[in-house]
This record gives sequence, structure tokens and C-alpha cells, in this order.
Amino acid sequence: MPVTKDEQMSDQEQAEPTLPKRLVFRFPRTSLLAVLAVMVFAIPFASGWPPLWLIYIFPLAAGYAVIRLRTIVDAEGLHVRGIAGSKHIPWSALRSLRLGERSWVRAVLADETEFTLPTVRLRHVPALSLMSGGLIADPTEKPRE
Repeated sequence: MPVTKDEQMSDQEQAEPTLPKRLVFRFPRTSLLAVLAVMVFAIPFASGWPPLWLIYIFPLAAGYAVIRLRTIVDAEGLHVRGIAGSKHIPWSALRSLRLGERSWVRAVLADETEFTLPTVRLRHVPALSLMSGGLIADPTEKPRE
């Protein structure tokens, strides 16, 4: 009887999950449908008086935020894309994560500065822990006896 590929793998190889090269945290692209709906519903207001065309600034800004905001996590560190710019935070410069009351996650650097990680929530911290190679503690992990 031939040996299958699964039988050839050792128990250690089967137990170790393979990590992706990078994780990207961003808003779902379907959020743009909500932006489009707001623009459509703004048509009656904006067509009533020409200065009210400025009302379109709000859905356009929301659409820009949906497309632009993201946090990319890889073996080198965190790549944060905000509204106005980007920042690279290497793992060596990261001191800890601050978990907010509203499920926001902030990166605390060695010099005590903080950066909000856009679109990263509390439920994503275990994935950040895996990608950091253990530099970030996983709060959901059970302590070993």
C-alpha cells in the first residue's frame, strides 16, 4: 500500500501552522456601497441650493478613508497607513500595545509615543502576536502550568 503525503509528515510538521507572509487589516470594500448610498440620498438636498453641493464632501471623505486606512503586519513590523501619511514601525521599536475601551488598538513605541492602528481591533491581537513571533503577548492564550 503506498504511503500518502499526510502520513509522511511528522507530528511536529502537522501541529505547526504555516503563517502568512503578511496580514492586511482594512475596511471591507463593501463599505463603499454605504458611501454611494449616502451620495444618492444627498442628491435632493444638494440640488435644492448650489452651496449645498458641499454636502458631498462628507461621503467623499468617508470613501477616501475606506480606501486609504489600513494596517499591514509582516515579519519586519507594522506598516500603518493613515489619512494623511504612512508610518513603518519595526518590531524592535514597538514597546507594547494599548488596548482601548472602544476596542481600538494603539501601538506604544519605545519613546512613549502612541499610534492608533487603523482597522485593528481587540479580536486581531492574537494574529498580531503570531506575526510578531511572540514579541507581543497574546492575551487570549492560557497560561502554562
